[in-house]
Parts: sequence; C-alpha cells; structure tokens
Amino acid sequence: MHFIINNPYRILGLTANASSREVAKRVADLETFAEFGKIKKYPLDLVEIVPLTRTVDTIQQAAKDIENDTDKLVYAFFWFAKVDSVDELAIECIENNQVQKAFEIWDQQINKNGNDAKFSWRLNRAVISLFRCQISNFSTENFESALEDLGYLTDDHFQDVQRFVFGENNLKIDREQVNKKISDEIISFVGILEEQPYGEYCIGLLNEFWAFSSSTKDYVETKLFAPCINQIETAIQKSQQLRDDENSSSINQYNGLKEVEDLIYEIDEFSENYKIQNIINEYANEVRRCSLYAYNQIDNRDLAYELIIWAEELPSYGQVAQDIEKNKEELVDLIESDKFEEIYATITEYIKRDLHSIDDARKVLNVFKIELAKVDVHNEMYYTVSSYCVTKILNFLIDEFNEASDRLERDKNLESFYRVAVSVRDVMAQLRNFEKNSEVKERLENNYQSISSQADEANRFLESINRNVSSSHSNDNSTYPSTYREPGFYKSDKDIVFSGALGGLAELWGWNAGFLRILFVVVSLFMSIWPGVIAYIVLNMIMPKRN
Repeated sequence: MHFIINNPYRILGLTANASSREVAKRVADLETFAEFGKIKKYPLDLVEIVPLTRTVDTIQQAAKDIENDTDKLVYAFFWFAKVDSVDELAIECIENNQVQKAFEIWDQQINKNGNDAKFSWRLNRAVISLFRCQISNFSTENFESALEDLGYLTDDHFQDVQRFVFGENNLKIDREQVNKKISDEIISFVGILEEQPYGEYCIGLLNEFWAFSSSTKDYVETKLFAPCINQIETAIQKSQQLRDDENSSSINQYNGLKEVEDLIYEIDEFSENYKIQNIINEYANEVRRCSLYAYNQIDNRDLAYELIIWAEELPSYGQVAQDIEKNKEELVDLIESDKFEEIYATITEYIKRDLHSIDDARKVLNVFKIELAKVDVHNEMYYTVSSYCVTKILNFLIDEFNEASDRLERDKNLESFYRVAVSVRDVMAQLRNFEKNSEVKERLENNYQSISSQADEANRFLESINRNVSSSHSNDNSTYPSTYREPGFYKSDKDIVFSGALGGLAELWGWNAGFLRILFVVVSLFMSIWPGVIAYIVLNMIMPKRN
C-alpha cells in the first residue's frame, strides 16, 4: 500500500503533527545525507517489516506529497501519532523492535475503553495492521481490523486527527475529499492483490466499510459498481445487437452473456441497491429474450429451453422474474407439444378422431397398442399419452353403455342391452392392460366392475327366462301327439260320443278318465237312468272334442 510504504512521514522520519519549518529542515538534512551517500535511520522506519529507500528523489517527492493541507491530513491517517503516555510506551517498544508488544498495548487499551478509546490508539493500531498486510501472505484479519479503525477515525474522530495535525488552526478541509482519497487508496491496494480475497471486482470489500460514514460507503459502492455495471451493460448491448441483426452465429454461445455471469452473482449480494437490481434484471431479461429468439427465429427448442432454464436460475426481481417464469411455462408446454406431435403423431391423429361403434373402438385400441409399443416406456410422456388413449376409448364405451341402458328402459329389449354390455366389458378388459396414471386406472376399474356386474345380472335374467320357456313347451308337447289341435267348441262326426264327452271332462278337471266314467254310471243308476242320459247328452253337446 503506497500510503504506508511510501508515506511521506515515514520517508522524512516525522510524525504528522510536524510543523512546516520542521518538515523543511528535515528535507534539507536528508538531502545532504543522501548526496554524501549516508543512510539516515529513524525509530519508526520499520524496515524489519517493509524495506525503506531514502534517495534525493524520494525525499523531494515526500515533501511535495504533503505540500497542501488536504494531502497532509490524508497521509496522517496512515502514520503513527504520539498523543499520550500509552502512545509513548508503545512507540518505545517499536523503537526496540518489539512491534507485536506495541500492537498489544494499543489493542488492550482499545478493548478496555471501547467507545472512549483515544483516536491515536486506533490510528497506531491501524498503521501496524496495514504494515503487516504488506507481507507476501496477505492477512484479511489484519486488513479488516485496520479498515474498522480507519472507519471510526474518518467518521467519529475526523476532527481529532485534524487537530492533531494542524492544531487549533481553523482550516477549511474538505472532509468528503479526504475520505474519498482514503477509500481510493484502499480500493487500489486490494485491486492489485493476486489472491483476490474480495473477488475479481473487489465487490466483497464493500462489507468491510461498515464502520465508515454513509457518504463514504455510497462513494465506495459507486466506485466498485461502476466498472461492473459497465461491463454487464456492454455484454447486454452486444447480445441485443446480434438479435436485432438476426445474427445467429453466437446464439449457441449465449451471445457472449456467459462471460459476465460470475459478475452477476458477485454483485447480487448488493441487490438492495437500485442500480444493481436494475442491471441484474436487464441481464436476466436479455437471456429470456435470447430464449424466445432461439425458439421463434431459428426453431431450436433445445437451445431455447437451455436459455430459459438458465434465465430462471439467474437472480432476478419483480416483473422480470414473473416474465421469466411465465415464458418458461409457455415454452415447456410448446416443447412438450412438439415432442408429442413428433413421437406420438399417429396416436395424436387417432385421438382426434370420433368413434362411431364398439368395433371402431376395438380397431383404435389396437392402433394405440401398436404405436405405444414403439415408444420407450421410460419416456417422460409415455404414461400421460397412454392415459389419454385409455380415456379416449373409455369415454366412448361409457357413452355406449349409457345409451344401451336408456334403450333398455324404453324398448325392454334385454338381449340387445346384454350384447352391448358384454362388448363394452370386453373392450374395457383390454384397456386394463394399458399403462395409465392412478386416476385413470381407478376410473377404468370402477366402470369395468360396474358394467361387468350389470352384464352378469342381465345374463342370469335371460337364462332364467329361457329355462321357463323351455319347461312350458316340454309340458305341452309331452301329453299330445304331434297332430294336436287346440280345443275349440266344435264337434267332429268321427268322434265317439261316449269316450269324447267324459274323457274331455276328465282331461279338463285333471281326473282319471276311467274313474270318471265309472263314477258317472254309478251315480246315474243310483238316481235313475234318465237324468244320467240327459246329463250325458248335454255334456256331449258343450264339451270340445278331439279329432
């Protein structure tokens, strides 16, 4: 760090409260020694930590660096101050090459007194911490400790440091300018570190300025954010120009937007800053537009999907985040539709067709079965498509069955209903072998069981009817010869009267014909013959006869 290694007060071997006369005398003495090749040493040179070169040029440059009051005060924030006995004791340790002991003295006093710690203790501790940061192995612990002290010094103890340097002189020093120069020196130092402990663009350094004033933090933010924002804006403008020119030569490389992706994540930590949030949104939105370009202009759905997924993963806020999510959902739907049309073209065609009969449903079912067999069952849309196929045919079968049920109520044609129910059940049985989601599977199974039950019930009813009809025909045809005629009120000349009248009456009553004849003779004899003869004649006239 230039303000430490080449601090004018270090080169001149003075403290910051040296008067102009003391500075001039020291410059003259050192120039004389340098001209004669003699090396002059002072107690606070700290050459054991960082080497020091005193030449005529460096001496003259040191004098020039503290000619104006502002610079004189700026460099004072990076050099030792001796104000009280604590400082005298600690500086005496430094003179005896006991730097660590001196550090501990100031550190203990600061921790002990807290907010009441004297400015010189913090100033001296910060100087030692910054000296230690010059070693090849950069120490973030020492550096951040120094920044904490500098923050308190430039904010709470600015007037104390100014009085130490200039006494009670009422000088008008631009405080903001002093703080900016101190901040610039810190940023410049961190920017050249090979380790990049605060990121490539030093954005992480912002967190270490917590002890500084708000105006200083705002300045540092602007200072650090500006190059980041400019670089991101350049990348966005380049991508926009490529799209406007319909130049697809770089779209596969995301139009160069990937080059600043790390920077986006680095500045996202400070997205509460309006400028940062705005540039982050512009970047994510440009990635979204590239996705739309890839899909609409060059018909590359895979690239479009990659870009919209990347846009979703990037930090974004407000309306931009909503637009990205919406476009992703739309793009996914379009891509799935394209894939569906490509892989399931034949199935799609048949799904759109109307079914006109159960035989038609069987044919379409076989087409679905053949086409699905061509697709890997692990295809992400397989189960969805197979479920569509089942649903297509199932809906038609349910309609057919319901129509058959309506006709049954209207026409009372049980056989027709049964034929439809069996056909529907058989096709549904084939659908059970298809892969399908749980909802479709449950619906199919419920309908299959219901229709099977109704078909079985109809079958039992039809069998019962058939048995009754067969039994009735068997009873009628077993008593009479094949020439049997239905009885009627007629008489044939060929019939024998005696056998015809009583035999017909016995058959009508279900009695034995011989028994009835004997009974008739006995009754006639008992009652006298003539009433029996008259009764027989009447029966002979009214009873139907057999040919």
